[in-house]
Amino acid sequence: MFARFHASCVIAFTALVFAPAAPAQTKSQMQALQAADEAVERATVHSGVVSVIDQAKVTLPAGVDFIPADAFNQRLLALGGEPDDAVGVFTPAAKSGKNWMVEVYFKQYGHIKDDDTKDWDQKKLLRNLQRNYERLNEQGRGSGELEIEARGWLQPPEYDRVHHSLIWAIDGGVKGVPRRANGSERCSGVMLGREGLIELRLTSDRSKLAADIPVLRQLLDNLAYNEGKRYQDFNESTDEAADFSLALLLGAHASE
Repeated sequence: MFARFHASCVIAFTALVFAPAAPAQTKSQMQALQAADEAVERATVHSGVVSVIDQAKVTLPAGVDFIPADAFNQRLLALGGEPDDAVGVFTPAAKSGKNWMVEVYFKQYGHIKDDDTKDWDQKKLLRNLQRNYERLNEQGRGSGELEIEARGWLQPPEYDRVHHSLIWAIDGGVKGVPRRANGSERCSGVMLGREGLIELRLTSDRSKLAADIPVLRQLLDNLAYNEGKRYQDFNESTDEAADFSLALLLGAHASE
């Protein structure tokens, strides 16, 4: 499930983010887009500390802006897209010349134990991921669904047991579809908390992904859960625990 989800997000969402906006066809569409741009400009936070709903706070690094969800979704709608469930978006400061974005999500999965990360082996995780992709393909054959493949890691999984944060990027795509030279890639970073996780999804030009990953790392470093929401605040007797491991979140869990 998670493997197909991540692959489909890359295929569907990056087309909207990085493709040039289609010219507005009507006066009302032009007005809606102008209003959305103005809403984004008013709402954008350029410095200081921003909240991730009631879960955490992030100190903005220099040169990074934050667009709240309402303004971001208004612009998506004006561009002909669908509202997203991101709670906000980090973007490069205006006139920086950079072209990336980091969507912020909170997933209330319950408390996720990280015991399995002690035994992680990147090569074994990749083999599991590839087998799981192929199982998904087998299940979907005959339904018209596109088949996907995992070619490798663009960023091998790295788990920080002190901060309970994980970063990874899958080199994946649709079988038989050649890479576009000007395509996009995604790298995900998560930080575990008491009730689930906060995910930061970096989308960047393929040729610049490696150079942009440090931005994702810095945002994770600057993210702090509020007291009572932290990983160590978990109460086993009262709190809900997730029924899956971090390896399954990657789509790289061992399966029969």
